[in-house]
Amino acid sequence: MADCFGNEAETMAIRQRIVVEMLGETDEALATRARIDRESFGILYERYEDAIFRYCNRRLNDDHRASEASAQVFSRALDGLPRFRGGGPLSFRAWLFTIANRTITDEYRRRTTEPIERAAVIPESNISYLPDRAAERSEARETLRDALAQLPEEQRRIVELRLSGLNGVEIAVVLEKTHAAIKSSQFRAYARLRELLSSQEID
Repeated sequence: MADCFGNEAETMAIRQRIVVEMLGETDEALATRARIDRESFGILYERYEDAIFRYCNRRLNDDHRASEASAQVFSRALDGLPRFRGGGPLSFRAWLFTIANRTITDEYRRRTTEPIERAAVIPESNISYLPDRAAERSEARETLRDALAQLPEEQRRIVELRLSGLNGVEIAVVLEKTHAAIKSSQFRAYARLRELLSSQEID
């Protein structure tokens, strides 16, 4: 009996060590491994669950719908892993957010009776990308949401993806634009946000 428990404890220890080692692996390495080992995908899920949910919630402004959309994103990602080929600008993160962007677009198409242009709900802990750190105060969140709603759609998408932690190259992949175009649109978006937020503060 002792040997039985000893073997079980040893097996558990080995599994824990493997998981710890996998936690230090790159997204791309885990994605490759996850094609045959679902536990690896579980680690990717843990890494991006919160970021994907928040991105969906900014776009949909509804916790329940965001939760459903997030689940769909990861389901599509798991199904699509055999087709994922990382390299160059196509990081796993960019690929995953491309799926999220398309999932939200599909959601809008299914709900044609609802307004497509939704204001983003900005988590207070993830807003350091915005100019002049204007929204660091909790009372500015509503103002910022209104300001984002006034941006052109592409500029708003860029800011939302920035808030999700993506860099310019990854955003270009998600939105299928050149990096130069993303940088130009981002500059205009931040300039417009400064104007809108400044006018709100003056009022």
